[in-house]
Amino acid sequence: MLVINLKSDTHRSGHKLPVHTGILSVFFILFILPLVTCPLWGQVVQTQNLTPENYHKWGRLLLDKISGDENWAAFKMFYKNKPDTLFVRSTEKDKTYSFPSSKKSAFTSENFVSLSGKEMHVLNLKTGNTETINGVSDFVYLKANDMLAVILYDDGKNKTLILKTPSGKTIKTIYHFQDLSIDPLGKNLIYAVKENGKSSLFLMNLKNASDKIVLADYDGSCSNFAWQKNSESVAFNRSAKSLISAFVHYYQLNTNRLYSIDSEKLHFSSESYITDNRNFKLLISDDGQHVFFNYKIKDSAAEPNTESPVEIWNGNDKWAYPEEQDMGQFEKSPKIALWNPFSDTVIAVTDAEFPSLMLSGDQKYALLSNPKAYEPQWEMDSPRDFYIMNLESAEKKLCIEKQNAQPRNSLFSPGGKYIAYFKENNWWIYNISSQKHICITKNIKTKFTGRVQLLDPESHWGAAGWTNGDKEILLYDQYDIWAVRCDGSSFSRLTHGSETKTKYRIPEFLDDSVKNYRYDGLKTNSFDINKDLILR
Repeated sequence: MLVINLKSDTHRSGHKLPVHTGILSVFFILFILPLVTCPLWGQVVQTQNLTPENYHKWGRLLLDKISGDENWAAFKMFYKNKPDTLFVRSTEKDKTYSFPSSKKSAFTSENFVSLSGKEMHVLNLKTGNTETINGVSDFVYLKANDMLAVILYDDGKNKTLILKTPSGKTIKTIYHFQDLSIDPLGKNLIYAVKENGKSSLFLMNLKNASDKIVLADYDGSCSNFAWQKNSESVAFNRSAKSLISAFVHYYQLNTNRLYSIDSEKLHFSSESYITDNRNFKLLISDDGQHVFFNYKIKDSAAEPNTESPVEIWNGNDKWAYPEEQDMGQFEKSPKIALWNPFSDTVIAVTDAEFPSLMLSGDQKYALLSNPKAYEPQWEMDSPRDFYIMNLESAEKKLCIEKQNAQPRNSLFSPGGKYIAYFKENNWWIYNISSQKHICITKNIKTKFTGRVQLLDPESHWGAAGWTNGDKEILLYDQYDIWAVRCDGSSFSRLTHGSETKTKYRIPEFLDDSVKNYRYDGLKTNSFDINKDLILR
């Protein structure tokens, strides 16, 4: 890893930028494989053929996590694609601890916690002593308060939640526990309990373990918790026996006020009902003004089971039969609606005509499309027409026609001002407010396409993200990173890789591939290029 200073305030319009490089720090975990050596020079090593009887000795070693002080690393060994043993090794001393069949782990400030079966092991990394707690269903590490939330099996019907310090001190015990969720800042915990057939939902301040009631004595269960980015509000589903009585709730922490909507308020369709489908999680807009939730159409739920061993394949169908059955029945699949809790208004965002959704960085606009629009065809992914929808007025219109559907080909800026898309071997910007399309790379004397994938003759090298305030987009050519103004007026080459055929990239973290998706679109990051930036 290099830390590169990308500062420049004068060089524009394609001129080279001075780049100051310096190695800040490099951390490598080396797992050294034993080498077969010859005791005498010239002696021939007798090799053995690999046979199926030896296959079970081969496995994969994967990094699990690193402690906050970087003095310990946890890594897991897999055999036959199944986890076998979790190892915790010191990066400074020759110390290693092992936890067979570990399914979950966490580093606390001074300890390492591992869950194997129903046993939770708490290893003190300073002393090497281990505490074992039996009957554990699950645990969550509350980093902001250096606390463990441990869920214990009770009598087979109920569970108990215990809040404790990693050293073993119990802070609070909650009986008849059902479910919990922790806010993004780690300051609050929302949890449900059920007693005598009725459930209640509480909010706990983790600093002093004090509770206040959110929802009391309700039927059904609460699930699918989703927090606002700044932890000021939380939304959740509440199930019920009748589809029409299913709820979405929105709770503001500072006002202690609860807002609710049920299926009867879905006025855009009398046949719609709220569902808590886990494939599309609830989402609160960053400004806390809207909640995105799931709905379905009643007719699809009421249809009788008509499974038949006969499959009818038709060459003129949009999708082949298996793909259609698995992903193509848009009338039956869950869809997304938008609710404003304060005005109590709801609009349908996706439907059977436009089932695919990408959200802008500020969640005020959506790009809608239909994956079948240009099917059948021979490419792996069919192009699509993208329609932009104003989520305040529900107005939508055609934005990008017959565009490649790969997620990295169409990107919203983090601030929600622009859509960047790659078409006709160039990067384009759509300005949402002015509704204008601008080709921003036509005057740059470099190619932004190449043999990126072995089986793809040519595609773009990618976009790293944006600079603060959506001012510039950061684009890759084969070797370098370019900062290009969103109106195409100027551009800068931030690195000098082409001279030495050195490829510079902003590294993505291991879990970014999951976290960076919002529905069907990729979230993009902002970078301050006036400060040091870690490059790969």
